[in-house]
Amino acid sequence: MTNEEFNPDCYGTYSHLVIYRGCPFTLTLTLKNPDKWPVDLTNLTPLTCPVRRNAEGALLINLTVDVVGDPTDGVIHIHADAAHTPNLEVCTPEWAVKDKTGYRWVGGTGKIKKSA
Repeated sequence: MTNEEFNPDCYGTYSHLVIYRGCPFTLTLTLKNPDKWPVDLTNLTPLTCPVRRNAEGALLINLTVDVVGDPTDGVIHIHADAAHTPNLEVCTPEWAVKDKTGYRWVGGTGKIKKSA
């Protein structure tokens, strides 16, 4: 994350999330604080990743978020099986990874596309 990407409402903005309908989805990210150190996720789980048409829109899909390895490394794996994506609406949704308190750690605008 560069200083230009830092958003004071969360610890990062990531706009390259693309889900293809009918296909599995996977994304691995390292959450970092503003000082660029990994976020300690030890007491922040469970993490959720709702994907919505817009900030207040209906839920399109709730992606699964797993902590990878040592929680102090801040690495998360966001994913969905192909069985959960075939009927998603083709759109430009908003998404966010949130901790158990609802705090938004990272998020942005993504894309849901038809599979090739």
